[in-house]
Amino acid sequence: MDYMENGDLRQLHQKSIQIDQNTLRFIVASLVLGLEYLHQLNIIHRDIKPENIVIDSEGYLRITDFGIAAKWSPDNESNTSGTPGYMGIYSYL
Repeated sequence: MDYMENGDLRQLHQKSIQIDQNTLRFIVASLVLGLEYLHQLNIIHRDIKPENIVIDSEGYLRITDFGIAAKWSPDNESNTSGTPGYMGIYSYL
């Protein structure tokens, strides 16, 4: 994997710097486009979290850590996987 000198989204958040609206829109749009591409390929990442979104030297996002990713199928659409601390919301759905 390439070295990402700008770290990940968790590190960006911890720096407590003010992010302007245009930059935030870019971050969200990049993430949505990346996930949309994966879903077009029927790939489910299953562990999206700030630590798995890294920022390259030009400010573009890269989704990393496909260790528990899976090819979508009707058989696995209700399976749950991921980092427990980020999964709490799903217990209410």
